[in-house]
Amino acid sequence: MSRMLADIFKKVQKIKSGISGARERLSAVRVEATSADGMVRVVASGDKQIVSIEAKPGLFSADPKGAQKLITQTCNEALKKAEAVLKDEFNKALGESGISLPGLF
Repeated sequence: MSRMLADIFKKVQKIKSGISGARERLSAVRVEATSADGMVRVVASGDKQIVSIEAKPGLFSADPKGAQKLITQTCNEALKKAEAVLKDEFNKALGESGISLPGLF
């Protein structure tokens, strides 16, 4: 019984280590989304933080509400890309730990 607990503890430690490493890597990863018209560019980190938002001159002059919508859509697209990277990284970390938890991330 104690051997079984020791094995479980080792696996938990391995998972924690893998996830910790994944978190560090994710904070350095950058994903980018650009609006269809090229007026807005958003960069997000792999841990789903907006890093920067760039707007071309004149974005707000024609249609301020439309500009807000465009920025929101582009931010959401960047965060979707970051989410995909996050899921991939955590699944990779779990796989390296010998754990398979389909659908967890």
